[in-house]
Amino acid sequence: MDSHSTISLLYEVVGKKEFQEGLIDLIFKKAKTSKKSKNCKYIQIPKGETEIKYCGFHMCPNLKAVIIPNSVTKINDSAFYKCENLLSVTIPNKLEHIWCNAFSECIRLTSITLSNSVTCIGELAFYNCESLISINIPESVTYIGSSAFAGCLMLTSPITIPKGVTTIKYHAFNKCYRLPSIDIPEGVTSLHHYSFNNCRSLTSITIPSTITDIENLEFAFAYCVGLRKITIPEKFKEHIGDIFLGVDLSNVLKIYT
Repeated sequence: MDSHSTISLLYEVVGKKEFQEGLIDLIFKKAKTSKKSKNCKYIQIPKGETEIKYCGFHMCPNLKAVIIPNSVTKINDSAFYKCENLLSVTIPNKLEHIWCNAFSECIRLTSITLSNSVTCIGELAFYNCESLISINIPESVTYIGSSAFAGCLMLTSPITIPKGVTTIKYHAFNKCYRLPSIDIPEGVTSLHHYSFNNCRSLTSITIPSTITDIENLEFAFAYCVGLRKITIPEKFKEHIGDIFLGVDLSNVLKIYT
């Protein structure tokens, strides 16, 4: 991305007045936290950097926008943890790994678009991003960690789990209150405890026949009180009360396959 494009994007994100006052605070030479970076509002990572370091910009209270070049393939643990005013992140198209807590508690981040190169979304990667409205999970993803999207209270974009994912970890989408739908493909073999706990806006769910791990499946959809239709393999019929703990199943259409 050239400097003109960078300036145009930041201008759009933060508005004219704030941009003129702040400009781009830092063209970062080393992606690690410093006293100066803690006061930055807008950061452009330079071309050639291949990763954002562990805790690189964690708890930078003034940070509003970040532009990450296509050379970056990895965003490490807690890189942007608790950047509470972060509004916009430009994700590179060669990014492969988003590690644990990378954007955890970025409470004003509203949307993010992941490229088709991403394979791993780590534990707590977007935990408590409570303003996050939309995010895509590309087909390239093969791993979604525990609590990766837990506490994304405002998430209203439908979610399709990629076909390469075989396990949906504990609390992965816990308390995504406004999640309207989730598509879990055949090929997923394990849903862990509370993986979709308290997803109150879900109205229907289909559990794939490839699920084999009944012990972990218990409580997977606990307190999904909006459910009105459940499609579930016959082999789990006797466990349905545990899988859907807290759901009034008398008001739910149950289809056994």
